[in-house]
Amino acid sequence: MDELTHGSVGTAQKYPALAERATDSLPSARLLLGIVRLMLARRLGNLSAITQRGRQLQEMIEAEDAARPGGLAEDLRAFALISLDSAEHWTASFAEARRHLELGRALAQRLRRPYLEFSGLACQAANEFFLSGPASLYAYVNDMSELQALVVDRALAAVEVDQTAGSWRDRLDGLLRSYTEVLVSSPAVAMMAFQTTAVGPNALRIAEALLRLLDEAGVDQANAAWAIDMLTMLVTAIAAEHAHGSDPGAPDGPVGQAINRAPQDEYPRIHAARTDLMSGTSEERFAWSVDVVVRGILSRAAAR
Repeated sequence: MDELTHGSVGTAQKYPALAERATDSLPSARLLLGIVRLMLARRLGNLSAITQRGRQLQEMIEAEDAARPGGLAEDLRAFALISLDSAEHWTASFAEARRHLELGRALAQRLRRPYLEFSGLACQAANEFFLSGPASLYAYVNDMSELQALVVDRALAAVEVDQTAGSWRDRLDGLLRSYTEVLVSSPAVAMMAFQTTAVGPNALRIAEALLRLLDEAGVDQANAAWAIDMLTMLVTAIAAEHAHGSDPGAPDGPVGQAINRAPQDEYPRIHAARTDLMSGTSEERFAWSVDVVVRGILSRAAAR
């Protein structure tokens, strides 16, 4: 795959034939080889080969499922399903492409394979914005950073910003909680959100809602403009910390173990505070963190 993605396509074409000799008794290897063949056909822009390789790949998945139900490695299945998307789009099988792509992406998300999930999310975003036409904000993507920003912004469409019940503070808490839940639900999106800044209609929608809520709270425009950065950075950091499905504050986790093992003579304050350091649920700590930041914003605005 290195030759295919970073080297010579001509050189890459030689390897599948060599690899095929060693895959007869290895179903997973045959499937992986099928994916590589499809990627190579796509790279060459050979429509007939893409159609053929896509059909062969789907047949391999179905044959393996029939022969050994549940025997196919799930991460490889996700990779294969995501790979089918390109072949089916080239042949205008859009419904099947969407179905396979969503199955592969959802499986990668469930398996917590962020890079594989990102491949699926990127394909979904590219397909969506390709079909939306040149009027889209995403008519052009120049590099990986822009692609990541596009994927994150697309995910942020699920953030609820129009809650009407409760005070401005209740609605602010609800928005930030929804933002965090969207990121935590997808390891790939949480990691990308921590590394890049989403720029698009959904990020703008969230920023507009935050500014509206802070205005309702009496925060002046200058402080509110900086405050929305602080609020979104807070929830992004929390989401990134929890992105892999584990609770970093769990007593039996690596953080808890390190704190409990810290020698009292070397770390007297950590030793004395060890119970408090590990206290509280994730929900309680989230609420406390938001409260501290919001109180700071209000205090800063009042002192202006």
